[in-house]
Amino acid sequence: MNSTRAKFLAEIERFIDKHQMDTSTFGKLTRNDPAFVLRLRRGRVPHVDTMDEVREFMANFKQARPKSRPLAGAAA
Repeated sequence: MNSTRAKFLAEIERFIDKHQMDTSTFGKLTRNDPAFVLRLRRGRVPHVDTMDEVREFMANFKQARPKSRPLAGAAA
């Protein structure tokens, strides 16, 4: 296994686990390719630019949070 690809895939796996994200969702968000992670797992070697873009996505990812509601009885 290519060590660069293996390290990159490990970064993705940690991110997916941390954010409880489906691999297909990750692929859609990062590369518009639901099978992106599957292809990496099967041996695809990504281009350096692809790795940079995916790493940038992961570094800047902010998980959507539910909108906060005012507490009952709180003054508006």
